[in-house]
Amino acid sequence: MRREERRRLETDALILRIEQATDWVREHRRTVLTAVLAAVGAALLLGGLLVQRSTRREAAEERLARLTADLSTASDGEIGQREPCRTALAGLLELAESRGRALEGRTARYYAGVCERALGDLEAAAASFREVRGRGDLLDSLATMDFAGVRRRSGAAEEAAAAYRSLLDRRAGHLPLDPVLFELGVLEEEEGRPEAAAALYERIAEEFPLSPYRAVAEARRARLPTDREGSDAASGPAENGGETGGLGETGDRGSGTTAGEPGTPDESP
Repeated sequence: MRREERRRLETDALILRIEQATDWVREHRRTVLTAVLAAVGAALLLGGLLVQRSTRREAAEERLARLTADLSTASDGEIGQREPCRTALAGLLELAESRGRALEGRTARYYAGVCERALGDLEAAAASFREVRGRGDLLDSLATMDFAGVRRRSGAAEEAAAAYRSLLDRRAGHLPLDPVLFELGVLEEEEGRPEAAAALYERIAEEFPLSPYRAVAEARRARLPTDREGSDAASGPAENGGETGGLGETGDRGSGTTAGEPGTPDESP
């Protein structure tokens, strides 16, 4: 009996709560209706914003694809890109400004840097690549590699080296390390630091035995001066027939590949 009575009391309590809720809704019908309409309006507004954002993103992606179509198929490296770049650059810059730090905007800014480099404006290219950096994604890695390349071509060797090393410090993330090691090694050669260059070339052979850069890295390593040669060069022309051992005077300066540009490593002496 007690169990049945308990169930009856619980049922009565539930019915009472339902009746009380119904009475409250009747008394506050306008308030409830306003709240419901506000919630529906907010949902519709949010949905509209999401749809608009999606539409704008799709439009930006389509425009980006059109602007870069000719760049992707251009041959002869930067020379082949010049004419398509003259046509596309203004549109890429406009899209980069309108989309800001969104992926489409950063991608447009990256390609703008590629075009500025192809057209010979290295300072503008460096600025574009710099704006793309800082997100830790593939685009960041590509922009860092290309930034290092244009700074190297502009004579800012230390700034270029710092960019290359930043890729090595984070293990490049989205890029293979062997081209980074090779480009930095060539830069170290150009700056007269053969020991640092040799260490980088050796890393390619040890860590990336199947790398397309291995053969040329080993060749460049083999022709670097040994410690003995370096000390002989330092002793002066009296002991060496007037010859010096500095790499900057061997005709090798600037013989590496252009950073950030894919291709076969340079094997020129």
